[in-house]
Amino acid sequence: MLLGVPEVTPRFVGIDVLGTGCRVDASVSVMRYGERSDVLCLADEVSLYANTRLVLGDVVADPCVGIRIGARTIVNVGAYLSGEGGLEIGADVLIGPHAKLLSAGHAIDEGDWIIARNRITRARIVVEDGAWIGAGAIVLEGVRIGRGAVVAAGALVRQDVPAGMVAAGMFTGIHRFGGFVRSQHLFIAPADQQTVDLGGAQCRQARRFRFQQRPHFQQVEQRTRLRAEQVHQRRGTRMARQVGNERAPPLLGVDDAAPAQDAQAFTQRRARAAQLVHQAPLRRQRLTDLEHAVDDQPLDTLGHHIGELAPFP
Repeated sequence: MLLGVPEVTPRFVGIDVLGTGCRVDASVSVMRYGERSDVLCLADEVSLYANTRLVLGDVVADPCVGIRIGARTIVNVGAYLSGEGGLEIGADVLIGPHAKLLSAGHAIDEGDWIIARNRITRARIVVEDGAWIGAGAIVLEGVRIGRGAVVAAGALVRQDVPAGMVAAGMFTGIHRFGGFVRSQHLFIAPADQQTVDLGGAQCRQARRFRFQQRPHFQQVEQRTRLRAEQVHQRRGTRMARQVGNERAPPLLGVDDAAPAQDAQAFTQRRARAAQLVHQAPLRRQRLTDLEHAVDDQPLDTLGHHIGELAPFP
């Protein structure tokens, strides 16, 4: 017994070429008008599941209009495939439920405020062999999905995805970061590495990068390093002058011209300086521990640890 899988279909209305062993559900719909052959072609063993929508529009409006699907490709339920600007899908491709591949749109800057009156924009979408378009993903016109690439569920893609890469979120372009590729709103990396945050998955290198880019982390680290250098430098000067039987200069902002009778204030500030000298290595170590903690804790818990450094003067 085989349930939930379309029957093998020898022919289907609206499909020009149907390979052997293709399965097309009876609820699949084709929107096309005009006379032209070889516009909608399916290779062998292609499966189109329930409520899939194939849109061609006017097949003679532009030579690029057409949908071609490679062998053994599976299009899951509720998918929307637009061939108005040309759609080429390779072999062994997986298209998840309710995914949308939109090869056409409407011009929005050509003078008429009624968008429907403006011209239709068209650009071919190419999905190469072995790629996977996740559930609910949207691929806009003119995009090429490389061989073996993955578009995560719910992603919006408007730039090419190179072969073997994973894209998630709003994929608008690629920017290199170390051994990884970082887009504007997401992290992507070679598909054989577990480096993409797909709605909560751990991503060690990417999470550390995001944590270290927080302004508060950078400010605390810079202030700690600067204070440590100042304290050690002034402490060395103080010890050198004491060897020469000279009175040590005030520390950390105490004016040399301050009244000598203000001994209590001088003593308090000197004690504070000694405390900073003692705490500086501990704070540097704390920052190092926080950096390592990124690997083992969710980002939403790291703010508590950063806050422990906030009182640093």
